[in-house]
Amino acid sequence: MKMRCEMRSKKTIMVFVVSLIAVLSVFSYVTFIHPVVLAAAAGSMPSAGTADLKVTDLSEWNDLYSTDADNINFSVLKTQVDAVYIRSFSHTSSKITVDKQAANFASSAQNANLKYGFYFYFIPTANTGDARAQARIFYNFVKSYSYSCVPVLDVEDNTAGLPKAQLAASVQAFTDEFKSLSGFDMMIYTNPYFMSTSFDTSFNWSQYMLWIAQYDALAPMSGISSWMPQSSWCWSSWNMWQYTSTDTLSSIPLSSGNHLDMSHATPGILLNSPAAAVPVSSGTVIYQSHVQNSGWQDWVSNGADSGTSGQSRRLEAIRIMLDGMAGGIEYKTQVQDIGWMDWVADGNVSGTSGQSKRLEAIQIRLTGAAAAQYDVYYRVHAQDTGWMDWAKNGESAGTAGYSYRLESIDIRLVAKGSAAPGSTTQPYKDFYSQPLVSYQTHVQDIGWQGYVSNGTVSGTSAQSKRLEAIQIKLQNIAGGIEYRTHVQDIGWMDWAADDGLSGTYGQSKRLEAIQISLTGAAKDMYDVYYCVHAQNNGWLDWAKNGEPAGTAGFSYRLEAIKVVLVFKGGAAPGPTARPFVQA
Repeated sequence: MKMRCEMRSKKTIMVFVVSLIAVLSVFSYVTFIHPVVLAAAAGSMPSAGTADLKVTDLSEWNDLYSTDADNINFSVLKTQVDAVYIRSFSHTSSKITVDKQAANFASSAQNANLKYGFYFYFIPTANTGDARAQARIFYNFVKSYSYSCVPVLDVEDNTAGLPKAQLAASVQAFTDEFKSLSGFDMMIYTNPYFMSTSFDTSFNWSQYMLWIAQYDALAPMSGISSWMPQSSWCWSSWNMWQYTSTDTLSSIPLSSGNHLDMSHATPGILLNSPAAAVPVSSGTVIYQSHVQNSGWQDWVSNGADSGTSGQSRRLEAIRIMLDGMAGGIEYKTQVQDIGWMDWVADGNVSGTSGQSKRLEAIQIRLTGAAAAQYDVYYRVHAQDTGWMDWAKNGESAGTAGYSYRLESIDIRLVAKGSAAPGSTTQPYKDFYSQPLVSYQTHVQDIGWQGYVSNGTVSGTSAQSKRLEAIQIKLQNIAGGIEYRTHVQDIGWMDWAADDGLSGTYGQSKRLEAIQISLTGAAKDMYDVYYCVHAQNNGWLDWAKNGEPAGTAGFSYRLEAIKVVLVFKGGAAPGPTARPFVQA
């Protein structure tokens, strides 16, 4: 059970301590087939009933999860175990991640008529609201399945370093929220080592059933009294005992070595009747946005606008939920001065309020049964851009690198594989991944200025300072760029290319004119336009694809330049009548 990479070290500690004290390795595997008898051993915890059920637990690590379908033979597995627990979610880098095979395993167990349940790998935090949010995520996944086993909260990680009382409060918040949604109490999975270091013995742990993990032992809690007295056990009996992590079953292809957990269980782990799966109804997504100077707007649904238009007011936060259907929805926002925030789910807030920070982009995706039934489409109204095209299923919508605010958003569910609600060509505009022409100039008394891109001015105005040299390059586009300058006392220099230097510096010589051309694939896709600010002339018109821009025969200095790419044959960025003046 659990994320193998996260928890193996804790299991190792537990196994080492137990094995060192009890020296239990002398007992054969046959010893474990009568757990009720063994539970009577001195110094051990008894079972809560006759533990005659054999149960395994599965995660993506037990399967060839690089394929879409699971590779476990559930028809055979049904003859080998009485029930199976399926990991629904785990954590990676403190983020909740869905198990890649959870949906497949649940469907296969259902089809094989094998009793099954789900467990949730829990990382408690000091914020009990976060625990409740995790419970909603768990519920929104499991509610679409008719599971037969008591849901389990896997509590064996205290990454946040919570005090014992705070960890207990986080567990209580999770289980209370889950019960309010599902009607079911939960079972706690843990191990003696974690229990001893992290569980508050004054908390009412016995309100939950216990799934205890302890390997190479005669029975749960056997041989640990020297470092964990019975007064610290938190429970008086167990309902499941995971006694090994190295079992094998012929029905599970990757169960060799240390890949397969096995447990004994009492009938108490079985629900009186299977959970009633929530049917997937016609898809409804509801959402509300927090708007500058207005606060939270009313909830809207299925393609309605949330936000404002024509008022230049930023979106600052958003909440999104599914209404009356199985599955869940996750989303994250790109926020001014913060960047991409972590994923949140099912009505939680993404963004900020009270900080005057704009949303700049968003990603939205469905989970569980909803993801199998629907695609989620969404589009945003961005500053200086207007309504952008539709993004889909976790794609980015909005802008990056432009400091543009989001002003409104539409979200819509569409039956899986159906047509998009509109154009999907450009839902997201990333300045840093757009085709760029970037350039820098060496300016009299200043030196090299920083690179600017796509029509931004390089140089100075109203300072009578000459341009002395230039470098130009393409970014995020195949092909190249070449250019040459007309220099005081030198004339036209040879062509430079791809960030090479054209002009001089340290010689106090002015640039007087320039020619710029594209090469290779860039030449086939784009036209390059450029215009210059020339002494006694101001801004001249735009030159194109190698035409001269500037002056000749007047001894006039260039003072600034703009360069821009335009799709082949597209409209010029401005007038083109007079880019070059010659005496």
